[in-house]
Amino acid sequence: EESKGLYELYDSLAALKKSTYNFHLSVVGNPTKKEFLNELDNYATKLGLDNNITHLGYITLGSKLFETYKSHDIFVLPTKFDAYPRTITEAMSQSLPVVTTNIGGIPKRLKNKKHAMLVNPGKSCELTNAIITLVSNDNLRKSIINEGTKLAKISTLESQSKIMFEKFSEIMVNQ
Repeated sequence: EESKGLYELYDSLAALKKSTYNFHLSVVGNPTKKEFLNELDNYATKLGLDNNITHLGYITLGSKLFETYKSHDIFVLPTKFDAYPRTITEAMSQSLPVVTTNIGGIPKRLKNKKHAMLVNPGKSCELTNAIITLVSNDNLRKSIINEGTKLAKISTLESQSKIMFEKFSEIMVNQ
């Protein structure tokens, strides 16, 4: 969907390519409209990114999706509108550093340069800078991976259920 910020991501990648960075983007998910995928392909061609982008389509939650995460270096979601996308936690659980936007519930859950690189939506230059920072700053990238993985581990349904049960038990004991 256009709200996922793919045009800005493509602009960011075009800037990276001009700076001689070598990369390949895999886009996961089915567009809600086929025309949108055609528009994206045309935009990629216009920017000279044809050989740098692959559309993988929809991948169901499970081993294939997790292998897809593991085969990549950075997870980028420049969304313009979201509460808190599940894909962020999925990516962090697979030890990927995350670049995303500071909208909706994202900045309530993630701290910039601790759990992820947070940028303003619609700002391709900020996106470019965040990606370059992750690529060039090994210590920061490793720290973000470690903190993101920790956050993902406590974000599972099992972990959250345990926390809720403990809080509920505490309330009952104190009554």
